[in-house]
This record gives sequence, structure tokens and C-alpha cells, in this order.
Amino acid sequence: MTDLVYRPFGAFRLGLAILVVQQHFLANLAPEGLSAAAQPYEVGSLAVLVFFALSGFVICEAADRVYAGRPGAFLANRLLRIVPLFVAATLATIAVCWLFAVLGTLRLDRAGEGLPEHAFAARNLAVNLLGFVPFSNVAMSFKFVSIAWAVRLEMLFYAAMAGALALAWLGMRLGRERWTLARTSLAVALATAPLFGLAMLRRAPETFTLAPYFWFGGALYFALGTRSRVAGAAVALSLAAIVWEFTARAPHHPGLGFERAAGIQVGMLLAMLAAIAILARCRLAGLLAPLRRIDRALGDLTYALYLSHLAVMVLVLSATSGFTLTGYLTGLALSLPVAVGLHALIEPAVSRARDAIRGGRLPRVPGREPRRALQPS
Repeated sequence: MTDLVYRPFGAFRLGLAILVVQQHFLANLAPEGLSAAAQPYEVGSLAVLVFFALSGFVICEAADRVYAGRPGAFLANRLLRIVPLFVAATLATIAVCWLFAVLGTLRLDRAGEGLPEHAFAARNLAVNLLGFVPFSNVAMSFKFVSIAWAVRLEMLFYAAMAGALALAWLGMRLGRERWTLARTSLAVALATAPLFGLAMLRRAPETFTLAPYFWFGGALYFALGTRSRVAGAAVALSLAAIVWEFTARAPHHPGLGFERAAGIQVGMLLAMLAAIAILARCRLAGLLAPLRRIDRALGDLTYALYLSHLAVMVLVLSATSGFTLTGYLTGLALSLPVAVGLHALIEPAVSRARDAIRGGRLPRVPGREPRRALQPS
């Protein structure tokens, strides 16, 4: 296992999650005028795309420097990262929906969508709790955590990364020194490229249109680490595929019908992708070293905030009437404390298990990296 240098992605990750929260709360809690003004920019949707690119970078780094030759340990770590918080947040959302359904005041969104008849059927509840599994959504009669689609896509990426690790391990066993993780990752990316092309032509699941975001993050990691021309070319080609995917989107939102501010969205997306490259080269050293603890603590809340804010939104909607600035601000005020509570409930035990799988623990003392310190992943 190779030591990792801390990269200050934490506050950036939390900022992306806050953009997702803002989009959902503005769309469903805020007054009509404020909601309509914010819709064309879709800042939360952009943030999710950037999450995928950041995941490509961070996961490739972890796989390369921590899990080389250990695809099973890699998958076990990712499952521990994803599943406990996911199940806890899903249970919380189901409980909130059930409570207000019983009270007769349940509101799920601005459109006034109601629950289907079998939403609380045992089968649907079980499938929702397994909603992190790719394509599990096809078996759901109602999705309690609608944003879980992004988690399912992440899980597909983890499976692909595990495949790259397994190929690199096989190459090592066969004495093929050229089968580095960088090369096997490129092979896996190339294998998914036809699925991306078919998805863009509407001949494969739409999920695969988002593959270039993961390609970009992974290629950026290898390009910065190896200065390889092939990795640099992969970054450029991935970025071209991102621009193709993004600019091919309908000018009007297919569900809500508003006109997208496409030009501004492209600019924001490219700026946030550039921020990943800039932050990847930053170091919190010297007098700034104590900021690592703050940055890490902020980043640790990201997943809990992303998963739990829908429960907060349903709670505020169902406990109030109309769409008001007060309701919007109340949702914002509640979302972070709820995320902190959920994180505190789940993460201590999970972190100990993940540290054991990694073979080391995250640094605890600001300004001092222990010999086996690892980058959060």
C-alpha cells in the first residue's frame, strides 16, 4: 500500500451536495417566482455530473494506491461506504412518508404527486432498501429515494473498477508487468465506449450516456500521476464526450417543460470540472495543514446530506401548506443537522471496518500525516 497525499476535495464535495439540496428545495418548497427563476440553471443536476467525475478521480487513486491486487477488498470497502447510510436514509424517508400518509397530510412535491396503492407493500419496501443495486429500480412500484439512481450508477462504476483491478491482478500473476491498473482501466473504459455510443443513439440504456464523466475523472488522475500522453489524450477525449452528451440534451426539460439556460450550464459544468484538476494539485501544508481536519469533516457529511435531504423535504412539505420562503428556509436549516445526526449514527462503526479493510486509518491529527495515512475514499 502506498501513502496518499491529502487532496482538499472535502468542502468542494459538500458544496456539490448543497447545490443538489438547493435545486430540490427551490423546486418543491420555495415560492413560485423563486422556483421558476432557479429552474433553468439546474445547478443540482450539474453537481451530480461533477460528482461522477470526482468519483472517477478519487476511486482510481484509491484503487491504484490502496487496493492493488485486492479487488475483493475494494468492493467490500465500497459496499460499507454505500450500504449502511443508504439503508438508514431510506428507512427514514419511508418512515416520514408513512407518518404523514397516516395523518392524511402527505405531500411529496410541488406537483402534488401521491403514493401509489402498493407503495408500502413489503415487496416494494424491500426493493427500495436494495435500491443501491444497479437496475433495482425496475422492480419498484414507487421510489421513496428518487435520487438513488446516482448511487446505482456509482455502483456500476465500482464494479467496472473492480474489473480493472482484477485484470491487473491477473496480469501480475501471469508475469505481465505491462498490465498496470492504468492500462486495465483504459481497457475497461474502451469496453464501455460502445455502450456510450449506443446510448447516445438511444439504442442502449440511458445510464451509459454518463460514462464519460467517470472516464474524465479517472483519466485525469492517471494523467496527473504519470504525465502519460495516452492519459492526457484520454482526458481530452472524455471531455469531448462530455460536451457531446451535455449539448445533445433537449433544450426544454422533458418533465417540467422549462427552457434550459444551456450556455450558462455548459460554462458552470466546465468550471466545476476544472476545479477538480485545480484542487487535485493543491496541498494543505504548513500553516494550512490544520484545515485538513475541517475539510475532511465537511466532506464526510456529503453522502449523508445527499441521501437524507429528501426526507427533510417531505417533512416540511407535509407539515406545512403552500410554498413559502419560510418553508424553504426551514428545509435548509434542518437538512444539515439531520445529515450530521445520520452520519454520527452510522459512520463510527463503519469507519472502523473500512480502516481494517484498507490496511490503515485516515489521519486524525491536523498537520501531521501518519506513515500509513490514506486519502478519504
